[in-house]
Amino acid sequence: MTRVATVRRIGIFGGTFDPVHLGHLILAEQCREQGRLDEVWFVPAGNNPFKSDRFRTFDQRAEMVELAIAGHAAFKVNRVEKEMLEEFRRQHPAEPLPASYTYQTLAELHRRDPADELFLLIGSDSLEELPQWREPQQIARNAGLLAIRRNPPPRRSDCIKNPSPRPPSPKRRGGESQPLPPAPSPLRGGVGSHRPQEGNFSSEMIPPRNAPPRVRDSQAFSVFL
Repeated sequence: MTRVATVRRIGIFGGTFDPVHLGHLILAEQCREQGRLDEVWFVPAGNNPFKSDRFRTFDQRAEMVELAIAGHAAFKVNRVEKEMLEEFRRQHPAEPLPASYTYQTLAELHRRDPADELFLLIGSDSLEELPQWREPQQIARNAGLLAIRRNPPPRRSDCIKNPSPRPPSPKRRGGESQPLPPAPSPLRGGVGSHRPQEGNFSSEMIPPRNAPPRVRDSQAFSVFL
């Protein structure tokens, strides 16, 4: 009997996360709800070509994200960009590490599990700049686009499915562009009036109240204080 692969809708949220903050979590949760995503993967930047003045190492940044999302079953940290750099180092030990680009990351994630339906989470400002990104057509082939307005702060209906820089094709995974219907959200009243609910974040939940002592006592959370 042939095994049918399970199709998961995965949101890919890349960034330096130096540090991760509440706005990242709200954006990810809104896009998870509005985009009907099964999971959101936080992908810390491996070697960002535009931000070389980081204060923290990759492992420190990845740990901060893990601590921040502890208690939310749909949120994961994916270290694919570090793994790609490590593989490059093994093959080219004498060469400097290359920059990490989104199109390469999405291609690698698609190669690892072709059955997953990927959606890139980006701000509306980044969406406007997407045609100037490295290999935007490859990005569109491997992922749909979920963009959210950054100014003013995100509202429950702000996460929309946006057009790609090229028309949809049979190979395009994102499908046609259309607004997503609004869904009830515990963030309607804003973060200040929000009361914690399972699977959602508020200012009272960093670190999450149900996180183990190792998480709550971690010095990494000094960035939130």
